[in-house]
Amino acid sequence: MVLRPDQIAEITASAPNPGATIAIVTQTVRRDLRFARTEVTTNSDARAREVTIIAFCEVTGGVATASITHGCTTRSELTELIDRAHHTASQLPASIDAYPLIPNPPHGSVEDNALNVGAKDFVTDVPHIPTDELSAMFHAARDRNIQLFGYGEVVFERTLMSSTTGLMRSGFNSHGRFEVTTKSADGERSSWWGYSGGDLSDIPASAGWHKLQVDLAKQERSVSVKPGRHNVILSESAVGDLMVDLWWHAQAPDAFDGRSVFSGTHGGTLLGAVVADPRVSLRSDPHHPIVPASPLHTVTTSSPHASVFDNGTVLDAQDWIKAGRLQSLMCSRAFAADRGIAFSASADTLALSVDGGAGNLSDIVSRTEDGLLITCLWYNRIVDPRTLLLTGLTRDGVYLVKDGEIIGSVGNFRFNDSPLGALNRIIDAGETVRCLPREMGDYAPRVAMPALVVEGFNLSTASEAI
Repeated sequence: MVLRPDQIAEITASAPNPGATIAIVTQTVRRDLRFARTEVTTNSDARAREVTIIAFCEVTGGVATASITHGCTTRSELTELIDRAHHTASQLPASIDAYPLIPNPPHGSVEDNALNVGAKDFVTDVPHIPTDELSAMFHAARDRNIQLFGYGEVVFERTLMSSTTGLMRSGFNSHGRFEVTTKSADGERSSWWGYSGGDLSDIPASAGWHKLQVDLAKQERSVSVKPGRHNVILSESAVGDLMVDLWWHAQAPDAFDGRSVFSGTHGGTLLGAVVADPRVSLRSDPHHPIVPASPLHTVTTSSPHASVFDNGTVLDAQDWIKAGRLQSLMCSRAFAADRGIAFSASADTLALSVDGGAGNLSDIVSRTEDGLLITCLWYNRIVDPRTLLLTGLTRDGVYLVKDGEIIGSVGNFRFNDSPLGALNRIIDAGETVRCLPREMGDYAPRVAMPALVVEGFNLSTASEAI
């Protein structure tokens, strides 16, 4: 008999092993669609289940832990997985991140009701990708001899967690993303548009298609601009790519070890120090009105900044930067207790806001006297974590803006700059909106950003990329 997720949770919660056990059951439903040269190449549905068993075992010097992930479906497979995890844990040294497991909260408490288990109704059908809108875009592109390349997906993911401490909780995440690149008939011009939402039911396909055409047309006039430091208008997508890298590097262990941009000059960290423009705030809030996410803290394997011992924590809003000051750095409860700082864990969502920011990207362009508009970034990589220096490429359209008007395309560049540095050189900002980071959209689909005008952004060399 194939076990339901709630049955896996209940069997694990009553497992007879001497040490504690946590089960994490993740069930994913996905629809995706790919297209190239204005033809659909893939249109598929997929369902997947992963079961992670985390075993805790008392050993010399403390508690050891082992995690094993498997797609088990039967009672015998589950029992074997639990026994194997406990046997593995018993052979390992004590974990440096050991800490008391999250207990079962009092029945009826706010924490107890924070996450609705709903375990028996675990499988959810996701909305279809709206192919009618895509078909209309295809017909229009063929009429204009424009080629379309892109990808769309809708993903619903439910997670059920149980433990022998009596804990049973569930979480839910969803996202829809759609991105399309256009190429002119001669292959010399290209434009990109990306959309992110809870699903794709409200995708503004006609507005996206209009933007793609307008951007292609703007590239018919070429303007020469030399590499160097320029005032740039970063689209919401480009800002998202930069901020995701900053978010992922806001880790307390690295900062205390002197390996981070958030390390103190003479040891310690920059917690509490001003690190950005005082108008700037960066936070991860599972209840954010634009980019909500599951508040269930789920860790299948310990890392320097997240611990399996913290599984089941109900996450609240976490400020990373607040009014320009470094407010928090990611860490486990064990690390926080050892270093005397606040325990900080992140929901899978990120939002940047700038006090006084107003309008959309077009509004910002209209009030910019002189600058370069960067549509999106690509192939971003860390050069130096101690300064958070990134390198990467602009793609699919960089435009010269004069007196509020786009006057031509300037080609593409390699950039070398720091997202933290950019947050200290903000000239203008828009409203925070949900967006799709071009580079990081695969890994961070719940991101809300404003467009920014940044002073002296380092476009180090010209790029031959289209």
